[in-house]
Amino acid sequence: MGSALNPANNTLMLRRSRSDTGSFSGRLLTRCGGRIQLRFSDVDEVSSGVSFEVSVNIETALQSEVSALLSQSDSVASVLYPGEYRRPITAESLAKPGTHVLIARLAERAVGLCVLFERGDGTTELKRMIVDAGARGAGVGMALLRRAEAQALTLGAWAMLLEVGTRNTEAQQLYRRGGYAPCEPFAPYTATSISLFMTRVLTEIAPGR
Repeated sequence: MGSALNPANNTLMLRRSRSDTGSFSGRLLTRCGGRIQLRFSDVDEVSSGVSFEVSVNIETALQSEVSALLSQSDSVASVLYPGEYRRPITAESLAKPGTHVLIARLAERAVGLCVLFERGDGTTELKRMIVDAGARGAGVGMALLRRAEAQALTLGAWAMLLEVGTRNTEAQQLYRRGGYAPCEPFAPYTATSISLFMTRVLTEIAPGR
């Protein structure tokens, strides 16, 4: 995926091709206040002017789409990890102060989510990143990541922390592309054979990134 930052309008252009289900180009990621928008066009439909927009916003956890995406997350975890390490989560458990549920929508349909937790020490934790199977490869994960970082900065956080499974190589690649590096376990976690801990200093993020 190639990218180019336009400092004049705080815009990041992403380009990538998907030969398996069609090619996408002219992908545009913008920050409008606290809102992240991702626009892209299917090159097979360019002649007809068909385009799509993925928007990421904070929404209530108490909706069926959140439960459905969390169910997908649990299904992925059940394949990657043995039962003793799994920590299923419900939409109801996310409906509490200090917890921010970010939903990515494509044509009003929820296609991904992540959860941002305030830790009370100047850092935030990112959890439960999941992208609908039908929307993977379109940049939704990066849009969620950047919107979560923007929210963390709004909350006054100086760093983002996260835990990712050692077998979840796709997620690890996303976070590394996003500027995250391995770190020591942070409370309340301890080191395990299936966990990798990562962090990014948010105060180093340039405007628009």
